[in-house]
Amino acid sequence: MSAVITPTPGRIVWFWPAPNDNMPALAGQPLAAIVAAVHDNRRINLCVFDAYGQQHSRQNIHLVQPGDSEPSFVPHATWMPYQISAAGIAPQSPAPAPESDPNSEGSTAD
Repeated sequence: MSAVITPTPGRIVWFWPAPNDNMPALAGQPLAAIVAAVHDNRRINLCVFDAYGQQHSRQNIHLVQPGDSEPSFVPHATWMPYQISAAGIAPQSPAPAPESDPNSEGSTAD
């Protein structure tokens, strides 16, 4: 189970619209959103600001908690890296690449 940051009304999160969402956004950038209401630790209502500063409401949005995998092609919200750090949660890093075996074929070691 991943670490959980408890959402509360008034907190700022990043909103990632679905590709077919009719909301102006700049490619690769999240939109700013304010938590308007909390259903539980992973389901929130938002006031989202598009790339032009216009407000949009979104209900029952999935809030990705640190360590959760982000869904593809569906709208969702995430905590900002600063918030994860301030909560004392270590960033998730990818698994290290396996080291090559110096005794394998093709090795130039003497």
